[in-house]
Amino acid sequence: TLSGFASIYFEKVVKAADEKLTVWDRNYQLALHSILLYLLYSFLERNYFAPPPADTPPYRPLHDFSFVAWSLALLGGGGGLLVAL
Repeated sequence: TLSGFASIYFEKVVKAADEKLTVWDRNYQLALHSILLYLLYSFLERNYFAPPPADTPPYRPLHDFSFVAWSLALLGGGGGLLVAL
């Protein structure tokens, strides 16, 4: 599948002898692209570029996260960092 190909390609890039970047540099590089794509998606989903109707509540993207959602997000992020070590 596509995720398997991405994993193998990432391993190849990380283990390349001529590269001077560390695993942390690669993680930041990948995270930056992901953040930009998700912000664009968030703005388009909310139709941020058009004026909102008068009865629309203010935009608070993380307001309705429950304790479980925050816990899972932190565990996923922490697990990703541990795997990268």
